[in-house]
Amino acid sequence: MYTAALSSGRTDVRAVQSLGATLLSPSEIHRVFEHAPGAFRLIGETLYATGLWLEELLAVRVRDVEADGWCLVVRDARGEPLRRLRLPRHVRDGLMGHMARLQQWHGQELQRGGGEVDRVPAGNAEPSSAGRRWCWQYVFPSARLVTDTETGRKVHAPLEAARVQAMLAEAGRLAGLAKAVHAQALRHAFAVAYLDKGRPQADLQRLLGHTNPATTKRYVEVLQAARDATRTRLPVRRPLAWSSPVREPRQTVLALDLALAG
Repeated sequence: MYTAALSSGRTDVRAVQSLGATLLSPSEIHRVFEHAPGAFRLIGETLYATGLWLEELLAVRVRDVEADGWCLVVRDARGEPLRRLRLPRHVRDGLMGHMARLQQWHGQELQRGGGEVDRVPAGNAEPSSAGRRWCWQYVFPSARLVTDTETGRKVHAPLEAARVQAMLAEAGRLAGLAKAVHAQALRHAFAVAYLDKGRPQADLQRLLGHTNPATTKRYVEVLQAARDATRTRLPVRRPLAWSSPVREPRQTVLALDLALAG
């Protein structure tokens, strides 16, 4: 990402130019969301509202969304909570509607003998039934079934990150943007919007999940320089490899996407 700037101890020009080439304005982001279908729009809106990594959001389960929908919990690989994030009203309302449709779809899956997900943390319930419980379902599941390596059963995994990246890139194209649109760009836009409101850097560090304050400091320096360059219309280069979206052919919308499109 901004490795060059972090390792050099100064605001690296190349990193600033690369980030500036993909830094999205609020109006550009809203144009992208207008062209993102169903659950993919909600994913984009949640990323922009929270600054989450895409993989963190796709790993969120039903149990991680508080009952009233205002907050969600991010966990580590062992299931331990890392941080709790509050959602703005429009994201919260969209999430609650999405989960109501998801629960209906899950009930239909159970009736067909399915409805099981992978990687349920050990010790929380009986292995034979835990994966079918509503609380363990992924908020953004994949419609594709995979084989659980431990049980051999067909289960749902989280939605594939590559599919989300491809849909965001396509939405950016339909919105007429020359910039690359991907999940990391929404994380950058969140950080810029947060800083523009005069919020403390320490709070941004917590929200982004940085363990080292120095990482956030360098991150902010590169972001602010890229933002200033963009606003003054300084020339920027094409993005580096890290900021290029994942490309994959457009796919037929699966049944789950239709069920959750809303």
